[in-house]
Amino acid sequence: MALAVTSPLSALNPDTPISGYWHRAWGPAEGMPRGEVTALAQTRDRYLWIGTDDGLIRFDGKRFESFNKRNTPAIRSNEVRALCAAPDGALWVGMQDGIVRFQGAERTRVETASGEAYVVTQSLLCQRDGSVLAGTSEGGLFYVETGKSVPLPGWGFGTTETISALALDEGGAVWVGTRRAGLLRCAARACEPMISPLLPSTAQIMALAVSTDGRVWIAALGSPLLVAEGLEINPGLASNELIGGQITNLASAADGALWVGTNDASLSRVVNGSIERFEPGPEHALTNARRLLISDDGSLWIGTTSAGLHLLTDAIARSYPISNDPGVTLTWAIMEDSTGQFWIGSNSGGAIRTNWNSVRTVYTLEDPLLGNSVNTVAETPDGRIWLGTLAGVYEMRPGSSPRPDTRRGAPSNYLMNLFVDSMGRMWVGGTDAGARFLDADGWHVLGEPEGFTGHYAWRYAEDSSGSIWITTPRRGLFRYRDGQFSSVTDNGKTIRAIAIYADNQNRIWIAVQDAGLQIIVDERVHAFGAQSGLPTDQLFSIIGDDLGALWIGTNRGMFRLELQQLESVLAGTLDQATPMLFNSDDGMRSDESNRDSGPLSWKSRDGNLWFATTDGVVRIDPRNISRDQSPPPPMIVSVVVDGERIDHEAQNHLATRTRRIDVGFAAVNFSSPDRVHYRYRLDGLDREWVNVRTRDHAELTGLKPGAYRFDVETSINGGPWSPQPASFAFSIAIPFHESPLFLSLVAGLILIFGVIFHHFRVTALSRRTALLQERNEMARELHDTLAQSVSGTLVRLELAARMVPENCEPLREHLLTSYGVAKEGLDEVRRVVHRLRSEESENPPLHKVLETRIARQLRSTGIKLNFRTSAGAIALGPVMTHQICRIMEEAVSNAILHARTRKIDVSLEIAAGRLELSVLDYGGDVDLAALSTRKHAGIRGMRERAEEIGAVLDLERRTGAGLCVTLRVPVPDVAAPRVPG
Repeated sequence: MALAVTSPLSALNPDTPISGYWHRAWGPAEGMPRGEVTALAQTRDRYLWIGTDDGLIRFDGKRFESFNKRNTPAIRSNEVRALCAAPDGALWVGMQDGIVRFQGAERTRVETASGEAYVVTQSLLCQRDGSVLAGTSEGGLFYVETGKSVPLPGWGFGTTETISALALDEGGAVWVGTRRAGLLRCAARACEPMISPLLPSTAQIMALAVSTDGRVWIAALGSPLLVAEGLEINPGLASNELIGGQITNLASAADGALWVGTNDASLSRVVNGSIERFEPGPEHALTNARRLLISDDGSLWIGTTSAGLHLLTDAIARSYPISNDPGVTLTWAIMEDSTGQFWIGSNSGGAIRTNWNSVRTVYTLEDPLLGNSVNTVAETPDGRIWLGTLAGVYEMRPGSSPRPDTRRGAPSNYLMNLFVDSMGRMWVGGTDAGARFLDADGWHVLGEPEGFTGHYAWRYAEDSSGSIWITTPRRGLFRYRDGQFSSVTDNGKTIRAIAIYADNQNRIWIAVQDAGLQIIVDERVHAFGAQSGLPTDQLFSIIGDDLGALWIGTNRGMFRLELQQLESVLAGTLDQATPMLFNSDDGMRSDESNRDSGPLSWKSRDGNLWFATTDGVVRIDPRNISRDQSPPPPMIVSVVVDGERIDHEAQNHLATRTRRIDVGFAAVNFSSPDRVHYRYRLDGLDREWVNVRTRDHAELTGLKPGAYRFDVETSINGGPWSPQPASFAFSIAIPFHESPLFLSLVAGLILIFGVIFHHFRVTALSRRTALLQERNEMARELHDTLAQSVSGTLVRLELAARMVPENCEPLREHLLTSYGVAKEGLDEVRRVVHRLRSEESENPPLHKVLETRIARQLRSTGIKLNFRTSAGAIALGPVMTHQICRIMEEAVSNAILHARTRKIDVSLEIAAGRLELSVLDYGGDVDLAALSTRKHAGIRGMRERAEEIGAVLDLERRTGAGLCVTLRVPVPDVAAPRVPG
């Protein structure tokens, strides 16, 4: 047995009958590992720890995590005997062969001072100073401190004694229960036996518990419940009959209640000397309440031998089964009559009248073929109870059985709703029933003459002005006022209402099929759906409480909406409402409300709300729904980096190539674990929080090198977020090529190369400046000498040509020809001067330069030029262009002088990496051998120019044509032109 140092501050509501607590159970079907529960403890982080005969289990309300010798090296035996939670947050685990301390991620095994193997740990007690007392089996008592344990043989009992129970009283004294030496009280390491006629010195102590008033409760084998008041031992109860079997465990609550567990599957509560026995349902059998624990919220945890883990806690929603017959669970209607009795319409159990205590009366129908299905109930002002069935309406007068109403106009078909208005009229809703009501004059059937065009009425509501609102399955919503019906639409759109409710402010609330909640104010329709914060659009019933809130039954439980919030959403001052959802976590046997009949919800005279569900009736007191909305503190439970789990509490420097980080987080919440919402943010990457709602893990991928901090926060159902996040800091290493050292080295090299480049650039510019100066000097010399001389010669030749007599025409032509040659020479000199003065030499396309120069060569010769090119606008630079032009001009000159041709073909083509130029004349035969002799310097000059530019010059005599001169120039950086397809 283990006791916490202090008792919990909270307790279960003592005014609630023991049968009214919400009872939950976890076994293998709910994810709890199999095994007999041998110990229970709760640590400061609110985790529940469960000791079993097959290892240790940690529970946070949703997940069970096992620790055993298969996954925890410090554990050598899976059998846990005792647990205790220390003030520093550590958990001490008493095992079959020693003690293990759990502190955060550390698991430390405690060795004996002598280094010998530990005997079986039977009980543990965590003291206020952080030390631990360990009771063993046939090994006496040990004092555990700083990782070692020291036997305490001088405390008044032998070192071979078995310590079965330990407790710490309010004065700091330790109470020691033994297997053979009875009960001892130890203070200052001196023990005295607690002996009385009720407790012999050889008594076997089973359990101890200390109450808040300082009394010590004692359970001994074969003895009734005892209590030590000071040093006096007295009977704990006047009678122990209701407790049943042998007491195996005790737990004291903050309100003074004592919980007693026995070996005969019973559990009892003792308050002020009175005993109330807990009778669990067949689905939650206790089968030996072996271990008891009061958790920090006052709930009672029960560990059993073979039925898993159980919890008793205060239920906000209390469920009532409507019948002992398991086949009768579906509740069609719920109503309180004028005498305070409740009437229930069931699916096959008839009509049930009850006061929810011991009085229950069942009324069945006369015709057994109807199956006793009562769909709806109502009470008229004269005290008569009316039942709507599959075959019409039944009347029940006080003290009589139900009988069908067979008067003229009475409905005889499937009825789903009965509604009594403020005038005492009872309206009927059902298939083929149209719209009809019953008053003192009998039945009245309304239809098209009154403006009702619906096939049949379904549900009714009455507003404060006395208007009756009626829903229909197909024709929408109608309002009945002053004897006439009018159709109510949403801008011409039919309103298919499932449920309807009129509040005291003359507002009509309707649940629309698959469309959420709507309100009609001043004949205008406003909608509230999931975008307004509603948890679902499937709404089945609506009712208001006395505190300004709407309660809505759905297929996922009941939720509460504050009218003030809805008004703020309607006014645009609030984005979303924050409904409070109630479901099976709050005591409901079924989350699903009924939807087809009614009344499905009812406000009783005491202000409680009642709801019809698919498994009985649920009662909620709107004045007592103080569910703790403070968010539980978040915890990071695991970090897995690229498939390997790491210690997230250590300094983590991750590798450069980290691809994926999986972070698991949790928050301990036993009452409503599914309401815990999470959000996280990765500081260093995210600016905003990532809301993952109930998902309790995050996957981080694609992270760049740098420092990060992962923060996670919690909330309850979208309420306020936890004030302090749980954090995990880590860094991803920067690769060498991105490190500051490498970048500094690269920057230094760039600077060095920049200085070198600058030096060479300045040198080159200096050389270019000198070259330009030299070229400008040459240009001036050419212009001032050669150009002026040739210009003067031109003037003289022109003058001479004018002075030649008319009878000397050949001389005139000779002078004019010389004038033209000199003019061309002057133009060439001017071009050279222009190129020399230009900082950047002109670089016109090659084909234009060739065509211009050759055309000028053939001027006044009468020879026709055929120039073709496929090279496009290719430019080869001034030097290369000049050499090619000189070679081609020489080839054309040879054709003029030696071929005596009337036509010359010049072609310019380009292939991949080569430029090919050819000059073909159409003259007579040409002696190639003669042209290649030394006296023909033109051919030799052409070859020399070709060699200078790396080209190849070929001369070929073509039959029927003439001589073809071909120049092949390698130009590897020029690709062949693309031919259009």
